Amino acid sequence: MTLAAGRRFASVSGNAVLQRSVVLAASRRFRFRGVQGPRRREFSGEASSSTPSSVPPSGPGAAAAGPAKGAEPLICGKQTNVGIFAGAISKRVAAQGWCVIDAVGPEAGYNALKSVCIAGTYMSDFLGERHLVVTPEKAWLHQRTAPSGRFSETAMLRFHVWPLAVPTCKDGADPEMWFSSSTNPGKAAGLMRRAVQDRGWASAASMGVQSAEKAIKTIMIAQTYLAEYLEGRSLGATFRLERFQDEAEEKVRIVLSCSPVPSPPSLE
Repeated sequence: MTLAAGRRFASVSGNAVLQRSVVLAASRRFRFRGVQGPRRREFSGEASSSTPSSVPPSGPGAAAAGPAKGAEPLICGKQTNVGIFAGAISKRVAAQGWCVIDAVGPEAGYNALKSVCIAGTYMSDFLGERHLVVTPEKAWLHQRTAPSGRFSETAMLRFHVWPLAVPTCKDGADPEMWFSSSTNPGKAAGLMRRAVQDRGWASAASMGVQSAEKAIKTIMIAQTYLAEYLEGRSLGATFRLERFQDEAEEKVRIVLSCSPVPSPPSLE
């Protein structure tokens, strides 16, 4: 290779490295833009140490969702290993009695629910007759201020998790409600409200990301419908994984039970 060719090669290689560095830096700025404090990251085997800033939410099912008190929330993403994340939930609940999980998007929320189910099995001896109760709420992530001055924000789910003795749908029993990707959360919340008012709790089942998303929305809407009945309490839910036979195929569904519970310890 001639000296001139070597210089051209070195220049091209240097530019390629520089371009890759710029793209990587830009992607990091995009991912963490507007989050105050330490950088936010998805869970990858150890608890996250970041708290996303939030503003008061609005609309059906929205609750006051400032940063949780005490330990920072665990961050669940759509690529999170649910088994490892379940271990982090178990450790946090055993250490302080409660846990807070933040998730952005339906896939992340679904992974969070599956992780809570698995954590319940990990903690069976610790829990005894209790179950891991979840109260979901909507929170908001500060993103950025556009050149026009308009403030951009992203909605996320915040799950408050703690152990409590509550009524649940027994193994093998058919839930009262079935969620699908086409379920209307408003109508389902009406059915859930009537069941809770009639006998104190309601049960349902879901399979897959979209139906789980509808189930979470239904719980949050039902809480607003039940505001007077709850008298300051929250509508909590327990979740467990259940295998069942569908003709010749074995499938797995999430079975949930909802009932009035005290306000989460993480909000006290």
